[in-house]
Amino acid sequence: MTSTRYPSLTRAGLTNSYLHTNSTTHQFLFGAVAELLDNARDAEAKQIDIFPTKDPSLRGGFYLNFLDDGRGMDPTEVNNVVQFGKSFKRASGDNMIGQYGNGLKSGSMRIGNDFILFTKRREKMSALMLSRTFHDKEDIESVICPMPVWSTTTRLPVIQEGGKERHKQEIDLMCRYSPFKSESALMKQFDKIEGDCGTLIVIYNLKLLDSGEPELDIVSDRSDIRMAEMDPEDQSNLPERVSFKAYASILYLDPRMKIYVQNKKIRTKRLANALCNPMMYKFSSNRFKKRSEDEVTKTEHEYNLAEGRARELESTSRDLEKKFGSGAHKSSNTADRVLLRKAQDKAKDAREIAKSRRSECDTKRRSLKDRKSLDFFFGFNIENRRYFGMFIYNCSRLIRMYERVGPQLSGSDSCAGIIGVVNVPYLVLEPTHNKQHFADNKEYRHMLKAMGDHLQCYRRDAKDVMRKGGIKQFWEGFGYLDDDWSQPPSSEEKYERQRAMKIPKVIQCDSCLKWRTLPFQSSQVGKDLPEGWLCKMNPDRKHNSCKCAEEIQKFPEGEFRKEQKTKEQRQAEIKEKMQKMQRELNKVSTPDNKSSPASRRAESSGGSRVRKQKVASFESDEDDDDGGLFSKSTQSRLGLKSSREPTKRSRAVPPPQPRSERRERKVRRISEVEQPSEEIRRNNNNSRSSARKKTKGYRIQRGFGTGRRRGRRTSASAASGRSVRRGNSK
Repeated sequence: MTSTRYPSLTRAGLTNSYLHTNSTTHQFLFGAVAELLDNARDAEAKQIDIFPTKDPSLRGGFYLNFLDDGRGMDPTEVNNVVQFGKSFKRASGDNMIGQYGNGLKSGSMRIGNDFILFTKRREKMSALMLSRTFHDKEDIESVICPMPVWSTTTRLPVIQEGGKERHKQEIDLMCRYSPFKSESALMKQFDKIEGDCGTLIVIYNLKLLDSGEPELDIVSDRSDIRMAEMDPEDQSNLPERVSFKAYASILYLDPRMKIYVQNKKIRTKRLANALCNPMMYKFSSNRFKKRSEDEVTKTEHEYNLAEGRARELESTSRDLEKKFGSGAHKSSNTADRVLLRKAQDKAKDAREIAKSRRSECDTKRRSLKDRKSLDFFFGFNIENRRYFGMFIYNCSRLIRMYERVGPQLSGSDSCAGIIGVVNVPYLVLEPTHNKQHFADNKEYRHMLKAMGDHLQCYRRDAKDVMRKGGIKQFWEGFGYLDDDWSQPPSSEEKYERQRAMKIPKVIQCDSCLKWRTLPFQSSQVGKDLPEGWLCKMNPDRKHNSCKCAEEIQKFPEGEFRKEQKTKEQRQAEIKEKMQKMQRELNKVSTPDNKSSPASRRAESSGGSRVRKQKVASFESDEDDDDGGLFSKSTQSRLGLKSSREPTKRSRAVPPPQPRSERRERKVRRISEVEQPSEEIRRNNNNSRSSARKKTKGYRIQRGFGTGRRRGRRTSASAASGRSVRRGNSK
C-alpha cells in the first residue's frame, strides 16, 4: 500500500480533536441527520429506514440505525470514506447532493461520538468503525479506523495486507468499542441488508443535553424523532425544527425515496403542489458569476495538467522513435516495437484527453457571459397561514426555509401567508459544507431581493383570484375567522371541503414511486390515504397503473411587472421613511441635548456674532424631533410637527430683525472694513485705463472695431485683401 512508501517523510494527518471540530459545523441537529439521507439518495436507494435499538450500556440508552437499499460500497470506496474531502460525486453532475466528501463524518459525529458502518456489494462485505471513544480511552491522537472485509458467499475473512493478525486485531477493537461484542454479532448486521447491496450505519454513544437526556427524543412519539426539550405546543417553534417527520417530508423538492422513521412511513410531498393558486415566474440574471468563475479556473487547471501530460508522453514517444523506430535505427526486436507502440498509444490518448479538456474549458469560458435562469413558484399556504416565507433548494435538497423577503420583512399582512419555492442549480449558487446556507452571501442576497420583487408581482396578480371582499374575505373563505394569524383554521366540514377543493391531493405510489394527482372526491375530505398507496387505487383510469407515465405538473406562468407607484404613494413612502429615521435618531440622542465639542470650541474662540448665531440656531434645532433633520418648508409639506419643547439648557435664538435694519448694518460693516482708500482706488482706475488703451491699440493694429457694418473693408484691411467683421477676423 502507499503507506509503506517513503517511510521517512512527514505525513499530513487528522487528529482525534478534529473529529469534534468537524462535527460542530452542524448547529441544526436534523441537518446532521439529513446528511445520512443525502448519502442514501446519492446511492440511488429506493428506501431508507431510521430506527432506534435500546441498549442501556450505551450513553443515551439506545443507538440509531440507518438502513438503505442503495448501491453499497466495495472495500476501496469504504477506504475512501475516512479520507476527508475525497468525493467522486463532483463529476456526476447536478443530480448529486454531496460534493465535499465530508457529510458522513460530520453528520454522524454530530449525532454521537461513534459510528460503525456495514456495507455490501456483490461478492464482498466490509465494515468500518470510526470511534472517538476508542481514541479517548486508548489516548491515541491520530485517527485509526478498523476495516475488516468478508466474502459474501463463504462469509470468511478476506485477507488484506497485514495478514490474519490484522483481521484479528480489527475484530477485537470493534468488539470492545461497539455495541456488538463478538464477530458473529457483527456478521448478523449484514443480514439486515436484504439483496446484493446496501448499507447500514449504526451511531451510538449519542450526544446528551445538560439534563443528561439525549438530544433526540424517540419516546414521546413512536412514529417520529423529535427534538428533546422543545415544546411542540409552542407556536414560536417551527414544526420542521421540532419534528424530523415534518422536516423530512419537505427535505427534497422531488422525492424519489421512501423514508421510514421507527417503522412508520413519512408522507413526503412536493411543496409546490401543496399551495393554493400556485404561479411560476421566470427570472434570469448575469450576476451569478462566482460558481462559473470557479468552474472555469478548475477546468483550466485540469487542462494545463492534461496538456503537460500529453507533451511529456509525446516527447517520450519521439525519443523512442528516434532510437529504434525508423531508418537505420529501426529495431527488429519485437519487445522494442511493442514498447514503441505502447508509448505512441499513450501519447495519442493523452492528446485526446487534452483536447477534450480544452474544449470543455472554452465552453465554460464562453458561458461566463450567459444569464442564469431560475424558476420562482409562489402560492398561498391555506393549510396553516402563520407559516410562510421562501424555501430555497439546491439540487432539489432543502437549504433554507421560511426566509422572509420583500414586504414580509416589515411584518405587513399584504404578502403574509404566501410561500415561495426555488431550486437553485449547483452552478448558480454553491451551498456551504453543512448544507444550511450558501457560500456566496452577496449573490444569495441578490436572489432574495429578486424573489421579493416577484412576490409583490404575484400578490398583485393574485387579486384576480380573490373575492371582492379583499384579502380578509379570501382567508375567511378557508376558515380563518380570527384576525389573529397564530390561530389555526376552522375544522368545520365546509371549510375543510373548501381547502380540499383548492389543493388537489398528490401522492406517490409505494411501488413505482411515481407521483399521481387524485381527482377531487367529497367522500375523502378529511380522511387520510392508506400508507401503502398504489397506482391501482387511483380513481383516474388514465393513471391507475404503474406502467402509465407520470403526469407533468404544469403551473400558470406569470409575467413580472414592476409596480408603477403614484405620486401620492411615493410621497407617503418618503414621509414614512423620514419619520422612521427621525424616531431612530431620537432614540440615540442624549436627554439634555448638550452642544457638540465643535460648537463649544467655536464659542470659546471669540468668533463673530454670525458664527455664534449659527451655532445657537443649530443647538435650537436639535431640540425638535423633525427640525433637526428637515427644513421648515419640508416639515410643512410633509406635515411634520415638533414633539419636544426646547430644553432649559439650550441657547435661545434671538428674534429675527427687520430687513432694512439688517441691510443698514451690512452696509456699515462693509464701509468700515472693506472700503478701499482713495489712493488704492486711483491706482486701480489707472490700471484699468491703461489696460483698455493697450487693448484698443491692439484691436486697431489688427483691424478690429473700425468698420461700422459687418463685412465692411477698412483702409488697412483693403490693402491686405481681408474682410473684417466686428469682433471677428476671417
